Amino acid sequence: MRSRTLLLFIMVVAGAALASDVQKPASAPAGATGVQVWSENTDNRITVQDLKNAAQGLHSVKIIAARNGSFCGQLVIGSDAPFKGVKVVPGALKSVNGDGVIPADKITVLYALPNVSFYAMPTWFDALQPEPPAEVAVAKNGGALLPVLLRVVVPHDAPPGDYRGEAAVNVAGNQAIKVPIELNVAGWSLPDPKDYRSYTGVYQSPTTLAMKYNVKEWSEEHWKLMEKSFALLARAGNRLVNITVVDKTQFGNEDGMITWIRKPDGSYGYDFAVFDRYLDLAQKYFPSLEFVALHIWHSGGWDTRKADQENTVTVVDQNTGARQHLQVPLFATEESKNFWKPFFEAARERLAKRGLEKAMLIGILSDGTAPKEVLASLQEIIPGGARWMRGLHSQRYDEKPYSLPGGGCVVLHEFCYGFGLPDPNKPLPAYWKQRTWPGADYDRISNHERYAPMSWYRQTAMTALMKRTRGVGRVCLDFWPVLPKGADIYNRWPFSSCAQREPSMKYLTWPAPDGAGTTLRYEAFCEGIQFAEAMIVVSQAVDTNAEALGKEKADAFHQVLVDLVQQARSRTKGPLQPADQGFQDVIKRLFDAAAECAKLGPAKPAAK
Repeated sequence: MRSRTLLLFIMVVAGAALASDVQKPASAPAGATGVQVWSENTDNRITVQDLKNAAQGLHSVKIIAARNGSFCGQLVIGSDAPFKGVKVVPGALKSVNGDGVIPADKITVLYALPNVSFYAMPTWFDALQPEPPAEVAVAKNGGALLPVLLRVVVPHDAPPGDYRGEAAVNVAGNQAIKVPIELNVAGWSLPDPKDYRSYTGVYQSPTTLAMKYNVKEWSEEHWKLMEKSFALLARAGNRLVNITVVDKTQFGNEDGMITWIRKPDGSYGYDFAVFDRYLDLAQKYFPSLEFVALHIWHSGGWDTRKADQENTVTVVDQNTGARQHLQVPLFATEESKNFWKPFFEAARERLAKRGLEKAMLIGILSDGTAPKEVLASLQEIIPGGARWMRGLHSQRYDEKPYSLPGGGCVVLHEFCYGFGLPDPNKPLPAYWKQRTWPGADYDRISNHERYAPMSWYRQTAMTALMKRTRGVGRVCLDFWPVLPKGADIYNRWPFSSCAQREPSMKYLTWPAPDGAGTTLRYEAFCEGIQFAEAMIVVSQAVDTNAEALGKEKADAFHQVLVDLVQQARSRTKGPLQPADQGFQDVIKRLFDAAAECAKLGPAKPAAK
């Protein structure tokens, strides 16, 4: 293990050195000084050393889109000297061959900040904010750069076809620069995020928010911060919330979200106030919430933890108000059954009133599960039986929830090590069949936020389907570093640590002044989910309606799916990987194929 770790370190440092060599210190293009503007592929991570890219000249910002979705293009403002007074003002986009208009207010302008660095590599941009910085300074070994993202929300009734417009780039002391925008809208309409057919399960961290913004947990200030996080998650069609029932779980919480109330006779009641409000927020933003995971078990790593693990709940004495962490009874004993059974009955009743009686999961298992007697005990006392969530290395491709030794079943199986991407020369997975399978995929990349290429974020929802899972799981929205030495709170408590099974993607957002803010990575992640939706539509039509499509179209649409696999297979793990210039062309073909497939109406049942 030590030699493997050393080898990995050498490879990462060597890769960083190579990338540093490629990104030479920038200077203004020959004969060009002052403010320059150019367009960039959104799969390119822009660094402070990229002023040299101004030499490619000003070209149109090109965006491929479908109706009822949001899609992005990118331009960059750069100079060899500091500049300020920036304002980018987009105009309406007008149809080339019709009367269609996408109003300017459907285009959001987001300005990027240089907030990511990794080993010897140049600093690059990720955080996005709605207002430009007061001044853009010249970076060390680089220029003064400001990437700008243009996010277009395409109305559901926009006529398909090509649209043209422009954005005016204003910089103090300079004449406005007009940047052309070219948008192609396919004749296919995306479903609303609540109706997405691919699965997304992203972890949100209430404790991180409280610590990062120095507010009391569950105060009104805290709930306002969480509202920001949930609003962002809604864009991804999130389907999962984690409820930390016990204290000090692998998620880094100190207290549980449900408080036990000790009554004078020694029995317990429950304060569900936080639980209820958290689910109020979840159902506001995730109308199709699928899983509510109640975390009561510390999973460990490869080995199964014992029944007598350190495990506490937060208890308040009804008479004195004294608050303490109470060790729960030894699992799988009669005392444990008497302790947990009333709680699960109360929780199940509250979920049922919300229409979520089938959403309850128990968390969390890992490569190691739980002793058979524990699994059997929980299966007996939980209303409807124990349905488990699992986060681990090992892949499984079960098409239905699978049984555990002792009792219960795994309904959500999030894994990072699966078989590779499909062989494009063999039949592709039936993406449209996988939605109810337990498996969810997450790619494990060390220092994920700083080392994964932009193409990972844009493709990950598609590659999750390619790996024969329901979609993406075990990635985090806002587990930012809040502990000393730049550590986050995941695996904060040694006795509940899941060790190497922790998510490698800890935060898709950044801590903006008023709560979680979007990033270039998160925008790419959300775009990729929309691509996955189109993949499902095309996959189903090719598999079940090929006769109605006709051989020529069926073959052509299958080739689009093959080409997407080839694109994914060519991706490397270097953060500064150049964009694949052919990716937009494949996405346009995918959206056009989805439009043709959608015309067929409901798919016919697959032949037996």
